[in-house]
Amino acid sequence: MCGGPCARRRGCQENGAGRLRKAQRGLNPRYARLLEKFGEATGVLLVLNTSFNLKDEPMVATPDNALGAFAKGGRNLLVLESMVVGK
Repeated sequence: MCGGPCARRRGCQENGAGRLRKAQRGLNPRYARLLEKFGEATGVLLVLNTSFNLKDEPMVATPDNALGAFAKGGRNLLVLESMVVGK
């Protein structure tokens, strides 16, 4: 359980809970490499992975869903596999 209101800014869920996941190179080498590169660039070896959906909309489940939510939402950049889409 994460503690205090400031902890929410550090990756906790609304109810104060957090779920850590470990990237295993053998299972997902691209994601493990992304974490390594992010760590090298920022000094932080942690990435917050959150759900991708708009308010009152179901969670994104397909590339078409992702492109639609991206077009309507406030994000500036979307990465789908090796494709990068910007606004």
